[in-house]
Amino acid sequence: MRVARTCKRLGIATVGLRTEDEEPGGLTSAADELRVVAAENGVIAPQVIVAAAQEAGVDAIHPGYAGDPGLLPLARAAEAADVLLVGLDPDMLELAAERRALRAAAERAGVRVVPGAETLLANLSDAYDAAHSLGFPVAVAAAGVSAGAMDEEELGDAWARVRERVPEGGLRLERDLPRARRVRILLAGDASGELHPLVDREASVIADGHVLLEECPSPELFFRADGEALREMLFDASLRLAREVTTAGLLSVDFLIDEEGRGWLDAVQLGLPAHHGAAERVTGHDLVELQLRLAAGEPLPPELAARAPRGHAFAAAINSREGAGEMRFAGGLYVPAAPTRVLAFEATVVEGRRTSLDDWPTLARLTSSAPVRHRALLTLDRVVAGLQLPPWQTDAPTLRAVLNDERFKAGEYDRGIVPRLRAST
Repeated sequence: MRVARTCKRLGIATVGLRTEDEEPGGLTSAADELRVVAAENGVIAPQVIVAAAQEAGVDAIHPGYAGDPGLLPLARAAEAADVLLVGLDPDMLELAAERRALRAAAERAGVRVVPGAETLLANLSDAYDAAHSLGFPVAVAAAGVSAGAMDEEELGDAWARVRERVPEGGLRLERDLPRARRVRILLAGDASGELHPLVDREASVIADGHVLLEECPSPELFFRADGEALREMLFDASLRLAREVTTAGLLSVDFLIDEEGRGWLDAVQLGLPAHHGAAERVTGHDLVELQLRLAAGEPLPPELAARAPRGHAFAAAINSREGAGEMRFAGGLYVPAAPTRVLAFEATVVEGRRTSLDDWPTLARLTSSAPVRHRALLTLDRVVAGLQLPPWQTDAPTLRAVLNDERFKAGEYDRGIVPRLRAST
């Protein structure tokens, strides 16, 4: 729906895919043309997507949001078929996903990396050995899911939680910085290798392995006395690393900022961020349009450098706290009224229709923006308070607890905010 909306404005025709058991008229109905393809357990295989693209005669495939572990197989399949996949070079995608290669690229770029095991770990026994070598606390992570552990007993629980969400492949083990803040730098690059940092975002509010709330710009960089100097340092480090991970499109470089104000490279993602709404509100750029233009070979538009970020925005996810299980019918959605210039609401479920696994567990996304941070925060809290998404139990109460926390209101929070709030209730 997000991509189709921009394409419609630009006069670009779109082809959507739906599975055989998916009802017509759902989310994919935003496309100009709809094709039915086979799927296994609700997942469309990369080869099926590429074959459908070739049959439809499209110019390119848009892969959706960054971070999906299935994007690398899709990128390889598209490359083999000589079909353009917007913003995702398979070699660069593999570099960003493979920890050892990313560490090597960071070393070449002179960027500090969070200490961790050199290879992916296949079992818990290897994780125990690596944790004792690194020293606790540590974090187990894979495919955007992570869990921290303060000792051996917690390591077993952390491993099980991540393995439940990512059942196949090796897992990463790294030193944990429990009081660190996660700051993401969003960059854009064109086919000639020109790069430009767009904006910084803070993604420190994490619940059950998912980013629950992202704000732009980061209050850590906004409020602290040396914030502007730290921002420039992160921009510079991101540019140096991006030259090693060169690709035409969008790139997010994640840093962990420790209590001493040092930045540590944590991850790199290629493509459209899932929480892109806050960055769009602050920069004034349609990021999907920017992706499409860069994929078509156009140079970076001059307005990227000319237009400075303005105001403040929050992008929040409303996630189900239940397992995916069988697809369920969505009940009546209710969203409190708010001016569209201030708040945007996008549901990933359709009233009266069965849910899809595509964006699970996210049921809806909210973006709130205003000239000042506090006003954007109050608007978001008001809407979340009245939001109804039956029949699911969601983490909206957790989100409200964050928004009403005094330290969060002051911009003084870190990645431990959700566990601390849950422990106090």
